[in-house]
Amino acid sequence: MSLALGQPNFAAPLVNVSVPVGRDATFSCIVKDLGGYRVGWVKADTKAIQAIHRHVITHNSRVSVSHSDHNTWMLHIKGVQEEDRGPYMCQINTDPMRSQIGFLEVTVPPTIDDKRSSTDVMVPEGSTAALFCRAKGYPRPKIIWTREDQKPIVLRTSDPQMPKIRKQSYEGEVLNLTQITRSDMGPYLCIANNSVPPIVSKRIMVEVHFRPVIHVPNQLIGAPLGTEARLECNLEASPKSIQYWTRDTGEMLISNDEYNVHESHSNYYMTKMTLIIKRFQPHNEGIFFCIAKNSLGETEGKIKVYEFELKTESPAVTEEETSPFDGHLGRDGDVTSDIYTNEIPYGHRSYEENTSPTRYGDITRGHQVPYNNRPNHRTPSHTSLERNKNHHDYNPGDDWGRPPTRPPRWGLDQSATSRRIVGERSLVTFLCLLGLFWAL
Repeated sequence: MSLALGQPNFAAPLVNVSVPVGRDATFSCIVKDLGGYRVGWVKADTKAIQAIHRHVITHNSRVSVSHSDHNTWMLHIKGVQEEDRGPYMCQINTDPMRSQIGFLEVTVPPTIDDKRSSTDVMVPEGSTAALFCRAKGYPRPKIIWTREDQKPIVLRTSDPQMPKIRKQSYEGEVLNLTQITRSDMGPYLCIANNSVPPIVSKRIMVEVHFRPVIHVPNQLIGAPLGTEARLECNLEASPKSIQYWTRDTGEMLISNDEYNVHESHSNYYMTKMTLIIKRFQPHNEGIFFCIAKNSLGETEGKIKVYEFELKTESPAVTEEETSPFDGHLGRDGDVTSDIYTNEIPYGHRSYEENTSPTRYGDITRGHQVPYNNRPNHRTPSHTSLERNKNHHDYNPGDDWGRPPTRPPRWGLDQSATSRRIVGERSLVTFLCLLGLFWAL
């Protein structure tokens, strides 16, 4: 009984060990009251003895043993390989035998299997592109697809309720891009991750081929002489196209003292073509063509350029800047900077007298215009003057005037004096008609 009580026992369980491949692993077996007994190490799945007490039994040069204070016994494996993965047993040669087991986990960082994965893909627009990405590692890596430009991945389906599904990432070894369009073009990343660093990825370029297409934002451009004129064409083409500018004369345009030609690329298939006419001249008028060609076809855009005349506005004239009109206004049609009103008082007037137009200031300040000098609102032409003379049987010696060319506009532009005169005349006319009525 005393012998049984004096047998050794384990002071702590054997802890599992997890290390990446190529690193060192150590198992620690803590025994109390070992006495004259011995500790041995066995790979449990293969029954291969690794070591007994201080002696290594296996022929594996990477295996060694050590101990501390006759209580802690250690098994060392250097440069762990995948074949070292499995259960390891610490034994005490008691009767019956006492043992405990710890598991060695050997993790392997992910690697992309290039032989079983896709390379760059080139497909026509409207077809299907299948991308494959397979990786090795332990634990088994997960495959995540994303776009390098951070745009969503578009998955097209046959479901009319949801024909397109947009995802920032997609999990799986195979990515199917159906009914592919030019917007799907670009680099895709397949990322392999099993929580063992480092994470690895593979870049797969997807090219979508189609005929060149040109969009012209401004097809008609007017430019004043001596100014800069900018012509632009937005080009979409894949594979890359050859693009250039020509004129309706057949001349091919390049950068020189007269023109500046340059291009800018916004993505893998879009190009902005720009032609700058540095100083527009009359000989630059005409039609300009932006032309693009690739292996699938060619196209062109057309821009018409014409001379645009700038209209300059006359400065506003104030009342203080006006000057009296001197001279005869009539057949010569002289124009002055005075401001005139549309007020046209009826009354006796002779064509032989002054026909100067009434200035706005003369009316608004209450100035009286001589009765025989009351003007027309505008200068009559020679032709209209002769026509009016014939219509009214005009005699040079006759002292009666005639109505103006057109009646005045009775409204807000009439002065108080004119409205009073018209009111008085209307009253006299009404009284005369009333007297005539009673006489009858």
